[in-house]
Amino acid sequence: MVKLIKWGIWVGLAACVSLFISACASPEVSTTTTETPKPAVVLTGAGASFPNFLYDRYFPAFKQETGITVNYEGVGSGAGLRQFIGET
Repeated sequence: MVKLIKWGIWVGLAACVSLFISACASPEVSTTTTETPKPAVVLTGAGASFPNFLYDRYFPAFKQETGITVNYEGVGSGAGLRQFIGET
């Protein structure tokens, strides 16, 4: 039962990080006919090390699709929370 709870926490944390990243990556809609260069968007975050191998695989494809760079460090969920709360 404890393993199931721990697994649920990891899945929930990964879902929250994914939701946060997708919310920050909303596409810009342009009504003009001329293309203006979009500013470089870089998201930086840290958190659980468990999903880090997935992020390493998916973020390059995400950048290619959206032009948004995501820098993620798998430092552990506790350290990620401390960095988030401390805004570092």
